[in-house]
Amino acid sequence: RVFPCARIKAVDISETALAMARHFVDDERVDFVLNNIFDFKEAGAYDFITLGEVLEHVEVPEELLKKIHCLLKDKGIAFLTVPSNSPAVDHIYLFHSAENIKNMIISSGFDIIRDIHMYTEDVDEKLADKLKVSSMYGAFVRKRS
Repeated sequence: RVFPCARIKAVDISETALAMARHFVDDERVDFVLNNIFDFKEAGAYDFITLGEVLEHVEVPEELLKKIHCLLKDKGIAFLTVPSNSPAVDHIYLFHSAENIKNMIISSGFDIIRDIHMYTEDVDEKLADKLKVSSMYGAFVRKRS
C-alpha cells in the first residue's frame, strides 16, 4: 500500500457502475457512494479527484468542472480523460477538439499541469482534424485559487 492512510470515495449515479467497481476493488479504504456529484456539499474536502471519461456524459460539462473545482482543497489536483470527435449514443456533449477541452478546463478555474492528446488513428494532426478522427485527451490539472 503506497498511501496506507488514504481514503477513497468512489461516486457514481449508476448502481451498475458501482457494482462493477466493487467487483474489481476489495479494499476497506474505498467507500462506494451511489449519488449525484452535484448533491455533495463537501466544499474543499478533497486532495485529488479523477474523472475518467465522464465529461462527455453530462449536458453541461462546465458545471461539473466547476463542481469539481469546489470540492477540491486549495491547490488540489484532478486527473481528467475526455474523448473528442467521439459520437456515441451515451455521449450527451460532443467535444470537437483537444483545444475545446483545454479551454473549458481553464475557464472552469484550473491550470493544466501536464496533458496528452492522442488520435485513435495513425494519421498526422492536419489529416486527423480534417477527417474529424476521434481522439483522447488526458490532463492533470490544479485548482487555481
